[in-house]
Amino acid sequence: MVTSLITLENIHVSFTGNATGCRLRVLEGIQLAVPEGQFLAILGPSGCGKSTLLRVLAGLLPPDQGTVTWQDGLLTNRSSRMAMNFQKPVLLPWLSIEQNALLPFQLRADGHGDQVVDAAVQRLDDLLSLTGLTNFRHSLPYELSGGMQMRAALVRTLITNPDLIFMDEPFASIDELTRQDLGREFLSIMRASKASTVFVTHSIQEAAFLSDRIIILSPRPSHIVEDIHVRYSHPERNDELRRDREFLDMCDHLREIMAHG
Repeated sequence: MVTSLITLENIHVSFTGNATGCRLRVLEGIQLAVPEGQFLAILGPSGCGKSTLLRVLAGLLPPDQGTVTWQDGLLTNRSSRMAMNFQKPVLLPWLSIEQNALLPFQLRADGHGDQVVDAAVQRLDDLLSLTGLTNFRHSLPYELSGGMQMRAALVRTLITNPDLIFMDEPFASIDELTRQDLGREFLSIMRASKASTVFVTHSIQEAAFLSDRIIILSPRPSHIVEDIHVRYSHPERNDELRRDREFLDMCDHLREIMAHG
């Protein structure tokens, strides 16, 4: 039996509009379970509430109505069990890549900083090797390309070995070719880490290529209009797949759902 890390039941979220003062309904009646070890992608039209749903799942935004159930210890130990990546790397510019990566350990060291950081160094070495950043560990963020900065942010995310990772359009500002390269690398890294992932994206093909499961949100007020399990195994996720007729047909199907959701 697959264990759910998070379960949402009948979630409703509204915001007060600054101009009108009226309540803007964003999420309406969301039912969703995030199981262990799954890569879940969230698709939907712009402004439908994808990022809002991500914040509810992460415990950063309480819903107006409905129930959020987290696995025991997931929310209370959020700093070690959950991690989040944003559209921009958010690296501290005055710290090296190594220092940025080790920052989570230093912040929660509680007077035992050296011991905690030493315990993380081996994992850091492995992650730098996995992301191709071994020779850039002492570089500052501005010395790296945008794609390399995203890899560095991913190292910082994974170094705590979280059970659950939230990604809010992390490749949105990167050119298409680099985005595809990062997608392949990211998929390998996530498979190696065995962390569950909730991934918000505007890219239909990116969602289909990376995920085990895709949910599609309707226009606002959003509900889930489709919940699709992607059948491709990890070895099949390569550049050949992007040209496969069945894969392209699935992308067309997702596009059709989004257009008429």
